[in-house]
Amino acid sequence: MPLVEKSDPVKAALKSNLESALSLGIMLNFKKGLVGEGLCMHDLLTTVVGLSYKGDLRMRMKMESANKVGNIVDGNTAQLTQLYSHTLMAM
Repeated sequence: MPLVEKSDPVKAALKSNLESALSLGIMLNFKKGLVGEGLCMHDLLTTVVGLSYKGDLRMRMKMESANKVGNIVDGNTAQLTQLYSHTLMAM
């Protein structure tokens, strides 16, 4: 059961969040180029997932695995690729 009903405003907010996360992920990897040119999807996903943990005190205090972001990406690559690829193609 979803926590929030996916009304039009919620759908718009989710879409905006995906676009913003991808845009920032691309900007943070600008030296590598675009996906397919030098930036691989794995690196982009790692950057995007890592955004959630940048300010997490548990990561700074070494209370979480140093490989947490990599483990999330490695364990969910197919799902993350599916989630973000539609937005990436539309950009």
